[in-house]
Amino acid sequence: MYFCDWKIISGMKKLGIIIAILLHVIVGFAQRSITVGAKIETDFQIWYLDSIVLSNDSTTLKWHVVSKGDTWASESLCPSLIDPSTMKQYHMKHVWGIAKEPGKTILKSGEVRSFITTFPRISKSTKLLNYDDNDNNNFWVTGINLKKGGYSKSTPYIPARKSVVFSNDSIKKKNSWKQLSVEEQQKMLNLSEKMFDLGMSAYGRGKYQDAIEIFRKVSDIDSIVYIGMGDGILTSAPYLEPKRPYFSNYSEMWIASCYHRLGKDSLAETFFPYYKAVPFDRKLVRRSDSVLINNTFFTMKVSDSSELEGLFKKVCSLDSIILGTGSYRFAMDLEQLASLYRDTNQIDASLALYVRSKNILDSIQPMNNDQYYSYLDNLAKLYIRKFDYSNALACLKELIKVEPSEKRHFLNTFLYSKKGELVSLYMSIGYYDEALKILREEINNELSDISNLKVKLINDKFFADLYRWYAKCLFEAGYHKEAIRVLNGGDFKSSISHASDFLDLGDYSRKNFDDDLAMFYYNRAEDICNELDSAGIANNNNLTLLGIWNNRAITEVYPRKALLLAQRDILSSIALQKQVVAEEEKMLHYTDRLLFLRSGDTYSAAMSNLAWCYLLAHEPDSAILCEKKNIAEKLKLYPKENRIFGLSYLNIGEAYAAKGDYRQALEYTKQAMTHLRYDRDQRRVLANLVKYSYKCRQTGATGEYLTRLYRQNREDLVKFFADLTLQEKNEYLKKNRRFYQNFMPQYADVLKSDSLNQILYDATILVKGILLGSELGFRKELMNNGNPDLIRKYEQLKINKRVLLRSQMEPSKGKMGDFSALERETNLLEDSLIVALKAYGDYTRFMNYTWKDIQKKLGSNSVAIEFLSFEPVNSGKDSLGVGEKTQRTYAALLLKKESSAPLMISLGSEKDFDSSRDKQVLTDSLIWKPLVDELAGVDTVYFSPVGRLHTIPIEYSSMLKGKEVYRLTSTRIIAENSHSWKHGGNAVLYGDIDYDADPLVVKKKPEVSVFSDGLNKMRGWGDDLNARGYSFYPLDYSKDEVLNARKELRRKRVRCQLYSGDKASEESFKALSGQEVQILHLSTHGAYVPPSKVKYRKADYNMNFLLEDHDLGRIPSEDIDMTHSFLMMAGGNNTLNCDTVAYSDNDGILTAQEISQLDFRGLELVVLSACESGLGKISSEGVDGLQRGFKKAGAQAIIMSLRSVKDKETAEFMTCFYRNLVHFPIHKSFQLTVNEMKQKYPSNPENWNSFILLDAI
Repeated sequence: MYFCDWKIISGMKKLGIIIAILLHVIVGFAQRSITVGAKIETDFQIWYLDSIVLSNDSTTLKWHVVSKGDTWASESLCPSLIDPSTMKQYHMKHVWGIAKEPGKTILKSGEVRSFITTFPRISKSTKLLNYDDNDNNNFWVTGINLKKGGYSKSTPYIPARKSVVFSNDSIKKKNSWKQLSVEEQQKMLNLSEKMFDLGMSAYGRGKYQDAIEIFRKVSDIDSIVYIGMGDGILTSAPYLEPKRPYFSNYSEMWIASCYHRLGKDSLAETFFPYYKAVPFDRKLVRRSDSVLINNTFFTMKVSDSSELEGLFKKVCSLDSIILGTGSYRFAMDLEQLASLYRDTNQIDASLALYVRSKNILDSIQPMNNDQYYSYLDNLAKLYIRKFDYSNALACLKELIKVEPSEKRHFLNTFLYSKKGELVSLYMSIGYYDEALKILREEINNELSDISNLKVKLINDKFFADLYRWYAKCLFEAGYHKEAIRVLNGGDFKSSISHASDFLDLGDYSRKNFDDDLAMFYYNRAEDICNELDSAGIANNNNLTLLGIWNNRAITEVYPRKALLLAQRDILSSIALQKQVVAEEEKMLHYTDRLLFLRSGDTYSAAMSNLAWCYLLAHEPDSAILCEKKNIAEKLKLYPKENRIFGLSYLNIGEAYAAKGDYRQALEYTKQAMTHLRYDRDQRRVLANLVKYSYKCRQTGATGEYLTRLYRQNREDLVKFFADLTLQEKNEYLKKNRRFYQNFMPQYADVLKSDSLNQILYDATILVKGILLGSELGFRKELMNNGNPDLIRKYEQLKINKRVLLRSQMEPSKGKMGDFSALERETNLLEDSLIVALKAYGDYTRFMNYTWKDIQKKLGSNSVAIEFLSFEPVNSGKDSLGVGEKTQRTYAALLLKKESSAPLMISLGSEKDFDSSRDKQVLTDSLIWKPLVDELAGVDTVYFSPVGRLHTIPIEYSSMLKGKEVYRLTSTRIIAENSHSWKHGGNAVLYGDIDYDADPLVVKKKPEVSVFSDGLNKMRGWGDDLNARGYSFYPLDYSKDEVLNARKELRRKRVRCQLYSGDKASEESFKALSGQEVQILHLSTHGAYVPPSKVKYRKADYNMNFLLEDHDLGRIPSEDIDMTHSFLMMAGGNNTLNCDTVAYSDNDGILTAQEISQLDFRGLELVVLSACESGLGKISSEGVDGLQRGFKKAGAQAIIMSLRSVKDKETAEFMTCFYRNLVHFPIHKSFQLTVNEMKQKYPSNPENWNSFILLDAI
């Protein structure tokens, strides 16, 4: 017996209800439906995306399609959902209710078919989705809102193409034919023959309307026969049985002629374009038809081309005999033969036949617009392949005028229009300005309001394609930075979804010197390609057989990755490139690929890239074999004049050069130049021609090639340099400076040519101090325009850069957090300032000066000298720039008022400089003695040093006695509107500084301060304990020095401010930034710590401000180098001798880098009365030390020391200088001071030649 407790049962019932509710809620959360309601209409159906169902394991799209007639419908092979915020793609997994393959799902007129497609589960954070069928961008829905439902935009109306038949009629005809027995099929063929004869009879009797009805029935029968005997997918010809007698449906020609006879030409044209042509009995062309049926271009293999040429000529012969050479049929035969010649590289023969065919057709009836369009299109393509670009351009321009409106409407995209082809041609022949003009016009036509750009890009895929193409054109034109700006301005990254988009971004990043970002984008592209391949390759067997479906990750992504890796991991690069070549070879050899589909461009590029990798790996023989195989393959597809051969010849030339065979190298490189003559960038070819022609003793040609190379390099530099940020400028110069400062002087030195000396002088003043000049010009232009918003941004930019630099100075470096976001923000901020400044002027105008501008400013007895340092031309460098490092040599370029060109004179080598211990001997014998003849009669010498000459006071040579000598950053300054101080204004003086002041709260070391016993504790800083800069003790004569200077300056009404003791702080110095200061005097300790001594200094002192050039991200190298030169301010001793320090702007150590961030515009003179204040790391820009710091801050002239200097004698030197400055200009005052000190200390040159004066002109 069982008992029941109704209370328990009731409780269980309630519990069941609760569980049911919970399950309902859980399911509700696990599965959610969002109404979309998108509609896409075509000529044949209307498609509706009804809703999206989101669940925990999948995403389901619910559709229905309404048929407008008897049609078929299919889903795309590999559609995808895209999250526009992350650009993550989700590819379709399954489709139910409709077939993927065309022609399998048949819909009757008015039928409604519902179906669903499933995709992987999307991220819960996704708010919007885009649907893309990945089928030429013809079917898409964007902005599907997963929160509120609805969508932003879908594909506009999709019209039908004349060449594409969506109707189910063809399927019905094919099925009806197959249902007939062989006897019934033969009866149908016989009926067609009899009725055709009846139609011709009615036509002959003038019964045109009767003939029309008869021929219509014949046409219906023939269409069933024609379609029924073919497979209807790729081509009909291979499957036609021999009993099919004709190649075309000739009934339509007779129908058209009937309507013409009836005066209904417009109706006639719809059946046959040449309705005025005399119709013919189709039995007359039975023999020629039998040839065409079995030998069309759809079945033509590469190996068949010569055989097919004979067959097509036979057709022409047959038809000319039967129908005459003036018949429409014969004209079509000529076009068929012309097409064969086009695809087998017989370009001239093809052109002649197309023209002949047109003349025949024009004699029958003038071409209508569509026919003329097709004719011009064929001619344009042939002219392009023939390199006849003038005629090709003319054809394309005419094509734009006659392009059918229906074609433009269907394409609905600029890229595939004839105007788009014109842009492509302009780009291929280097006419980028014309291409950009057209693209900008199209963008302006499509986009009335620039503020809607981002919305337009997301909602209009055709406009997005146009916009990307504009960026691509900018990129290929060399405007790499502008291309990135265009993309960033349109928020391009939020609208991209295809692998090609990420590949473009990777290319742009690589050209902008950001290899890591480029690799990131390439990896994204590879992921998308792999997803597409896995989703779609199983459904593309037909394409695979043709060899046009391949692994896109290998063929498109790997080549870019290989190029990116080539410089740092050549073996990995070669391995990747071999995979690319293997994949491309599959495409070439699948079933002896059909000629009409064959293209060798990608295979050729893969082989050339592999050859280049072999060159980098020092395997020239492998490179030659690779490229010769490449050329043999290309000759099957292209005329030998085609530009595609250029890169192969260039690689072969470099390979022969690597083997030492320079004559072969020169011949191949000349061929490369012939093929690449339209390329915008020919620098690699020209550089090789310079080297190989010189090796072959063709020195006349060497000079011509070098001149062309310089002009192209200079144009590139001047055109794009202003567009780059400071870091990008540094990266650009790393890759290109060597040409100006090594390659050019190498060959100018041995060729001894006036014309080369002219461009060498121009090149020297172009790049010497180019970074400094551009930075000063940038700030000057910014401040002069007075825009407060821009000035605010500039100040923020300086703060950001200072924070980034400081992040590397802290003891806890590496634990400070991620500064990558700040770095990106800083780059964008600097870039926005560069763009804004374009509206105010060109801040790189200084780059336009030439040697003639300097010559105009020279006096009659003056000479300007640019010193050069370079590797000799015979240093063993091969064509790839690989070789042993050699001793550099020095030379001087002299320019006089009466010179027709600068004169180049060779000086000593680095070896000579090293062997000379006596600096005076070095100065006289190695530098000035070779120039003595040219300096005769000269009273003024302007010179700009280079390399080691920056550290030697060469202006004090006895051979320059009686001459005024000016040391300059660059002789370019002579041409600029420089001026010297004329007295008056404000002066700030620092001296008698308390180095033991305590500006910071620090933890002292427990032992006695090293500065209490300088003799024992500071010996490592120098041997001379009286030198300013080694033992940082109070300077006994500094107070008198600054007081005397103030006394003299006040005599000329100069307002003076003196800082001493603990007031002479770093903080007070930085507070001068932006103030009106004309003279700045610093009497203190100074030092330069070479990189080789950093670890020793850091072992003894707290010197975290000294940065080392490693692991510092994208911080400019000059900023790192300038931390090694510094001046001691109040409290500096405490910083050097503490265990830890809270980093501050007032630590008492004033580095050159900190000075460079200040604003000292209007500062006429800086006097650095300290040790080693003129030293620093020697770079291509000059000296990265205190002098560069003050120059970047805006100072004009600088007095500085090249060695350690004594306290007492230095104070004496400076007092004498200011006494002279009251009466004379800066340069004259300095020379008088040197002479006075020289007379007083004839046996102690260190007391007067330790200081130099820079840029006092």
